[in-house]
Amino acid sequence: MALKDRIVNIAYVLKDKFTGKVGQVTSGFKDVETSSDSASKKVDGFSGKLGKFAKKTQQSFSVAKGAVIGFAASFLAVGFTSFISGSIDAADKIQKLSLRLGISAEALSQYKFVADQTGVTFQILTTAFQRQTRRIAEAAQGTGEAKDALKELGLSAEALNKLAPEEQFEIIADRIDSLANQSDKVRLAMKLWDTEGVALLQTIDGGSEAIRKMREEADKLGLTLSQDQVQAAADANDAFVFPTPVGMNRFC
Repeated sequence: MALKDRIVNIAYVLKDKFTGKVGQVTSGFKDVETSSDSASKKVDGFSGKLGKFAKKTQQSFSVAKGAVIGFAASFLAVGFTSFISGSIDAADKIQKLSLRLGISAEALSQYKFVADQTGVTFQILTTAFQRQTRRIAEAAQGTGEAKDALKELGLSAEALNKLAPEEQFEIIADRIDSLANQSDKVRLAMKLWDTEGVALLQTIDGGSEAIRKMREEADKLGLTLSQDQVQAAADANDAFVFPTPVGMNRFC
């Protein structure tokens, strides 16, 4: 059975498991028959959403055949439920971060790989993006603590403010990485990215060229997620949550 088909079929496996659990706890809840019928309808909706998510990710899997082999082995080892929950949750988080930060899903999913490869958490990187965006906007208005730091780096806050956050990051990365003095790197990184700036010095080591190579590698491995893919994941996650007795709001 193809990996994509297994992903779709898990919805039905989970549905059967949930039906059995409801039968075991019937005496503990009122109107369980009504709740079970409602839950089944939700599961059917989730199955459709999940199928859509699987279809949209098929291309990414085919691009990275070698990676899929190892991925499939891990998938089988941890079980279908963990795979579905983890994959959809991760893509769902990318979708929500994309909305909050104004960064494309494609760029964010690639930067997740960049963070992993350079030994920083994805949260550190995305928090830095958020602070960077705000501080550049402030500097463009002639205020904020990043104003002088950008001038020292020879960058225009007004010009940077017109760019996407990932483009801002790579331009700043080149300027900071080119500095000879490590103390200056730390000082200016903290002005732009706050305490996350120190950790990000290892991410920007090698400048934008090194970052782009890692992003390209993520794409080759099939790790880039499109906006359609993350939206499908968000829809599937919404369909996977429904009102039930405490402690049973999810299948797994």
